[in-house]
Amino acid sequence: MTNKSAGHKSSREPLKKHFGGVVAAQKQLLELLLIILITAAVLCIYSPVFAGNPKNNSNNSKPDSSKPEVKLPVFKDAKDIKFDEDDQKFFVWLNKYFPEEVAMVKVLEHKPKEFEVKFRATKSRFRRLWKGYKECNKLGEAYVVEVKLRWERNGVMEKYKAAEDTKNKESLHKELEKVVSKEFDIAMEIKRIRYEGLRARIEKMKNYLVKRDEEIKQLIAHKDAEIKKRIEELLKEGKVDPNWRYPKNKGIASMKGPSVKLPVLKDVKFTEEDQKFFAWLSEFFPDYAQDLKDLEKKPKEFVGEFNQNKEMFRRLWRGYKYNRQYGVILVDEVKLRVERFAVLNKLKTANENQKAKLQNELNKIVPKEFEVAVRIKKNWYNGLMRKIKAKEKELAKRENEVKKLVENKAEEVKKRVKDLITGEEKINWN
Repeated sequence: MTNKSAGHKSSREPLKKHFGGVVAAQKQLLELLLIILITAAVLCIYSPVFAGNPKNNSNNSKPDSSKPEVKLPVFKDAKDIKFDEDDQKFFVWLNKYFPEEVAMVKVLEHKPKEFEVKFRATKSRFRRLWKGYKECNKLGEAYVVEVKLRWERNGVMEKYKAAEDTKNKESLHKELEKVVSKEFDIAMEIKRIRYEGLRARIEKMKNYLVKRDEEIKQLIAHKDAEIKKRIEELLKEGKVDPNWRYPKNKGIASMKGPSVKLPVLKDVKFTEEDQKFFAWLSEFFPDYAQDLKDLEKKPKEFVGEFNQNKEMFRRLWRGYKYNRQYGVILVDEVKLRVERFAVLNKLKTANENQKAKLQNELNKIVPKEFEVAVRIKKNWYNGLMRKIKAKEKELAKRENEVKKLVENKAEEVKKRVKDLITGEEKINWN
């Protein structure tokens, strides 16, 4: 009996060991899965885009062409969650350069609301990189390398701070120098790409300038024909601009000077901008300024009229603030336009004798309008020319700075490593 039970017992031992091993393995697997889920949750909340050290911190920004293209899910039960074309393109881009981020988003596919929140947060964190990539693929890829190098550098710095062994610190110091050297190279590459873009924009502006110059020359060359054509169009159409009031012709001279100030009204506060506008109005449209002065004893009416004038003269006032010379030309343009509208309005009800006189007036106004139009084009042309020269000067200055930085790369890297170790962020190559 004893031997029999012992035989049964001995026969059960392998089974116990087998199932005991399976149970132990299952426990270990469950523990491992729990650790992975907790880690994923922590990473979802604290995903390091500009300050962490992701597992996949390779500096190679080139996408893996073997990966299938990912697509954002369509949630049938949550119709309010919608992704546009830009979202889809961003998701594909993210999968190419930061697949670990996509994996953390895709974990939430069974939770539509959480998926959307996580996706929007991820897109927000990567907005600079994504924007750079959309503007220029080369620039976008350089930004990716820059960020991954920053992650790598932060990882080395954490190890360096925690290291106690001198040899280990020396080894990490050398590793830090290598990473910072790569950071320097990518910073210079980003500058070069930006300057290439600026140079292309300058060339585009120059080409546009040539076209505008030719346009002005052609306009002046055919001045008489243009004026004649314009007068014929005006007489045929007889349009009157309803958005402009006609000058009151009170014979009021310009009220230019420091004495021109807005009145002090009860419960009304005027800004410095309002004061400057009133001074401008007094100089160029004194009849309107005088109308306002006549309303000083009626605060509500004064404020209403003042705001109406600000709205009506908004374009002219903005042009004057931007460029005084341009602003004066715009005023001349508007005054001539108003004068022309007044003549055209009279022509509608004039008899034959009056029409001849009014047409002579129109023949004098239109050539002046032509001259003002040419002045506006020339002013715009000169402004663009100045802008191009300023951009070329700035570009030359920046490129010279890059040249000097590259020549002193070793010293710059040494300074940067020192700043990182001492905790002083002095150098900014960008």
